[in-house]
Amino acid sequence: EQFKKANAKSSKSETVDWNSYVARYADFILEHDIHDFFELDIDSVVGLSKVEDLRKSLEHRTARQSIPVWHKSRGLDNWNSLIKDYPCVAIGGIVVGEIRRNQFKYLRKLCDIAHDHACEVHGLGVSHEQLGTNRYRFDSTDTSVWSVGHRFAYVYKFTGKRTIKFPKPEGQLMDAEKVIAHNFMEWFKYQRYLLHAGWSMKP
Repeated sequence: EQFKKANAKSSKSETVDWNSYVARYADFILEHDIHDFFELDIDSVVGLSKVEDLRKSLEHRTARQSIPVWHKSRGLDNWNSLIKDYPCVAIGGIVVGEIRRNQFKYLRKLCDIAHDHACEVHGLGVSHEQLGTNRYRFDSTDTSVWSVGHRFAYVYKFTGKRTIKFPKPEGQLMDAEKVIAHNFMEWFKYQRYLLHAGWSMKP
């Protein structure tokens, strides 16, 4: 079974010309003058060594540092190295369960270590309020959870400090466009709250 998984991963990787992909990615970054961009977050597809090679190529082509995406499998030594070399590092693997809920407590420590080196930390796919900026001291996060309420029949309401999810009343239809717009505004309110109620490395 493990052989089948490894072979499938290898086959998937071999179908993509990653060097060509990086070249096009770099061209897009330069064309649109983008300064905050991620490395190729494909550890599970090609392995860390290849990701590091692709990162070097991307940064050489753009003459800019990317935002590395650290995964638990890279280990603490890799984290300590990245936060010394980069002004911002992202943590991946939260959405897919690579970092389990009982391991969330270590996220605060990772952020604190990074901040000791004046490195900011971005949480990839962080949407659950238990992973909010206040508690774990992420400098920034991203989420698309606001955009799926119409698919699973629920709406959000910002209460002043958090968002609460309400299911659709049974037997009623939902207007998808209105639900998307409503949920976006409620999460926007939550974003503004975190922006002003969150922490800052700056005095």
